[in-house]
Amino acid sequence: MVGAAFALVLAGCSTASTGKQTSPQQPGKPDAAKGAPDAPAPVKDAGAAPVCHGPGYTGSPSNQEFNHLSATVVDGDGKGIADLIAQACGTNICLNGTTSANGAVTINEHQSLTKPAFKYGGGEAYVRFALPLSGSTVDVDLGKQTTFAFDAPASGAELVPGKPAVSNGVTLTVSSDTVTIAPDPLDFQGPDLKKFRAVEVPVDKAPAAVDASLGFGMLVALTPAATVLCPAASLSVPNSPGWAAGTRVELFLHGVDIGEEWAPYGGWAKVSGGAVSADGMTIETDPDGGLPALSVVGIRLAK
Repeated sequence: MVGAAFALVLAGCSTASTGKQTSPQQPGKPDAAKGAPDAPAPVKDAGAAPVCHGPGYTGSPSNQEFNHLSATVVDGDGKGIADLIAQACGTNICLNGTTSANGAVTINEHQSLTKPAFKYGGGEAYVRFALPLSGSTVDVDLGKQTTFAFDAPASGAELVPGKPAVSNGVTLTVSSDTVTIAPDPLDFQGPDLKKFRAVEVPVDKAPAAVDASLGFGMLVALTPAATVLCPAASLSVPNSPGWAAGTRVELFLHGVDIGEEWAPYGGWAKVSGGAVSADGMTIETDPDGGLPALSVVGIRLAK
């Protein structure tokens, strides 16, 4: 258990309000602008205070009238997942549903939502995704929506400043001068759920929440989802695409947090540059980059 390392915020470097709702599972936040403009990479400069605030993507959304949503949540093998909370969440209110034995969920409720998204997976046992719901009136059957299983929480690695946390070949290194490691206290209760876990998401099985137009060559899901890291943490992942040594890449973060600090809710934003290691074995974030929060990370060749 990391204890005081979690949610420790020093003067002059506070995290922004997360805007968490009081639903049983953290609501997601949809953003109409998938593939939002590149965000400035978080800076880790020993001579300056760490950057603890993102560029923000909230904007001034208009209300959308929600009436109906149905979907079937399945795992990577296409099998329905039972008893999983699946929500229609706006930035103002969250409507909860629970999947049936075959993974089906239906939400019938009339509400006015801002930036509604279908938020599912949770981040505890399965990868959390947020799929924006478009239209002035939401009345939609989304069909099958895929998520992927994490290893059991007890198998995760503790997030400790200065110590690498490794899961399934993915290494997250939290800076030794870290002032904030803040997982959501409602969704990730207990020491095991606060541990770091990672799973690679097959690009050819990516759900609709992954913006195909961004051309990702690799996807890695990290949890505890929406955990804030300040300063940004270094990330190293296996070079699954087989890119040549030295190849420059860009890392994008999937927005599942309604605070929209580092990525638009339901969308994606660039948070770091990176490169393939000299031996060609791993893909690593730049020394002045890294991840300011945990979520699904999309990696593509630099443009």
